[in-house]
Amino acid sequence: MLPVRHRYLVPAVSGRSLIAASVAALAGALAAAIFGILHDQISYTLSPEYFTRMKFGQFGLDDRDVPDRLLAAWVGLSGSWWVGLIAGWFFGRVIWRKSRARQMPDLWQAFGIMLLAAAAGGFTASFAGIPGTGRAWLELADELGVSDVGGFVRVCHLHLGTYLGAGVGFCVAIIRLIRSYGSRRKRGGSA
Repeated sequence: MLPVRHRYLVPAVSGRSLIAASVAALAGALAAAIFGILHDQISYTLSPEYFTRMKFGQFGLDDRDVPDRLLAAWVGLSGSWWVGLIAGWFFGRVIWRKSRARQMPDLWQAFGIMLLAAAAGGFTASFAGIPGTGRAWLELADELGVSDVGGFVRVCHLHLGTYLGAGVGFCVAIIRLIRSYGSRRKRGGSA
C-alpha cells in the first residue's frame, strides 16, 4: 500500500467513481464538440482562408468534395471533443464523492466555467491580440498566400486565446470543485 502522502498519485477506482467519471467525460466531450463546431463557424465567418489555406490541410481535408462550412464544423468537432473528454474525466473524479444531488449541478458549473473562460479568452485575444505573436502570424499568412491577412491574424489570435482561456477555465473549475468538496467534508456535509 502506498504511503498516505502518495495515494493521490494512484487514486482508487470503484464502480461508482468509474461511472461518474465516464459520464462526466462523455458529457464533456459532447459539450466541447458543440462548442468547437460553433466556434469554428464563427472563425470561418471571420476568415475562410484560415481554414482553406491552413486548417483543412492540417486535418487532411484538402481534397474533400464537401462544402467548406461542413469541413470547418468537422475541424471544430475534431479539435475540441477530446479536450472536453479529458476535462470531464477529471471533473468526474472529483465530484463522484459528492451526494448524487450535487453531482450534475457541480459538473455543469465546472463545464460552464471552462467554456466561458474559453470564449472570453478567444474574444479578448481576437480584439487585443496576443503579445509576441503578431509577426509570426503575419509571416505565416504571407507563406500561405493569404489575401485577407487581417482576418487571418484575428482568427489565429481567436483560436490561441480560446485554448489559453480553456486551460485557465479548467484550472479554475477543478480548483473550485476540489475546494467545494473539501469545505463540505469539513462542515460535515455530504461526502
